[in-house]
Amino acid sequence: MNLPKPQRADTIASAVKTTAAVALFCSLSVLAQVGKNPVQMTIPGVRGVLEFDVGPTTPETRVRPDHKEVQLRAFGRADKLDITAFLQKVTFSASAEKCRDEW
Repeated sequence: MNLPKPQRADTIASAVKTTAAVALFCSLSVLAQVGKNPVQMTIPGVRGVLEFDVGPTTPETRVRPDHKEVQLRAFGRADKLDITAFLQKVTFSASAEKCRDEW
């Protein structure tokens, strides 16, 4: 293939851009799949669930003996992010505003 130099440079630049875009897309796709690790937290006997993605780690959960609190810990991630979450059973009708007022 004998193309003039300016046209050859445009063809090479286009191929490099396409390759870079494909490599970026593939990398993002792999990262999106690797990090998926949804965890659900519930308090025994209470309706509702908290669900979130802790990423590439093995979470630990524990329920307090009186069943009024559930705790989650997700440590040991490669990015050094430590995750903790708590759910507590309350005696009032829970809402974000009411919880802030009570705590």
